[in-house]
Amino acid sequence: MMNPDIYLYRVIKGIRNTFDSFGYIEIFPEAVEKYSRSFSDGVPFVYANKFYLINPDITSRLILRNFSENTRIFYIYEKLSRSLESEIEAGLELINVNEEKSNIEILRILIKTLENLGIYDFKIDISVSNIFSGKIGKRNYEKIREYIKMNDFNAIKNSGIKKEYIDYVIKMLNSRGTDINVELLNNIKSAVNDDRIIIDPGTVRYFSYYSGLIFEIYSDDYFIGGGGNYKIKNSNGCGFSLNTLVLSKILRRL
Repeated sequence: MMNPDIYLYRVIKGIRNTFDSFGYIEIFPEAVEKYSRSFSDGVPFVYANKFYLINPDITSRLILRNFSENTRIFYIYEKLSRSLESEIEAGLELINVNEEKSNIEILRILIKTLENLGIYDFKIDISVSNIFSGKIGKRNYEKIREYIKMNDFNAIKNSGIKKEYIDYVIKMLNSRGTDINVELLNNIKSAVNDDRIIIDPGTVRYFSYYSGLIFEIYSDDYFIGGGGNYKIKNSNGCGFSLNTLVLSKILRRL
């Protein structure tokens, strides 16, 4: 029986080679950062009466930096949850490129990355960050966001928001896999031209910096990762991250 670390090694090596082949430059994030409200996630601790975070979310760290046009970077690092569970996360970011072009490039690289690992059976669910909040309001959306993610129609119906909002949400959730009246999503699906891209309004990403395209990747009932478009200071970016440990499990089953 092959050592599980061999599969993880193959995943990380394959991802690094693919990202590098597209001209992305590897960066090496610091393990510890001084606390900032701009950071998401990370394990907090105090040292010498100062607050720090261990491995906060990479994209939220980028908000504090300045980037030139056409910046292409990637990273592979060990990430800790607040319960001290670790995972090795690999991701890449395309910064200060036309939003339409960056969306398409990122999705094509994502598809190629998985295929280069020998993983062909996957789905990429795409949506827009404000597809619900823009219609029903941010407060109502936050109230039912978890129900949307779980496709819990009964909970949505009993949430107490207006019936017209409930009807809209349920109609959108039932439209998964079809072209909907969102030009951005229809254009992306047409441009990338891959049947594994599914328009799914029920796609939810929790970080507040997302603005525009959002997506999540699944294979064999595993959640592999996700990403989307975001704003950093006066710039825009698009990227995704992958859980390499989950990918190594999938490889062991192939």
